Amino acid sequence: MPLPFAAEVSLTDQQRQSLQRIVRAASTPQSLAFRARIVLRPAEPDRPPNLQLAAGLDCSRHTAALWRDHFLAAQGLVAYRTRPALRTLVGRFENHLDAHAPSSGVHQ
Repeated sequence: MPLPFAAEVSLTDQQRQSLQRIVRAASTPQSLAFRARIVLRPAEPDRPPNLQLAAGLDCSRHTAALWRDHFLAAQGLVAYRTRPALRTLVGRFENHLDAHAPSSGVHQ
């Protein structure tokens, strides 16, 4: 039976900007961009439950809950260290951001 309330997702401005860059980048693998959208959407002011989130992103409730929970668990250092799958997911987000970060040089 599904939980009546999904965990609340709160993002810092830096997290939000990083996830939005992942979603917008043409070079982002679609699976990674989709997961970023799953994390971004519940952090919006209306805080949709997993069923509404799933309907809006055309995925199952289980998929929406899974990636929301993965992100929330990865925010805790204990979960990050003890769950290799989370380390891999967070690492992929970070690696993609590093590889596609804007250059610090001055545009001419």
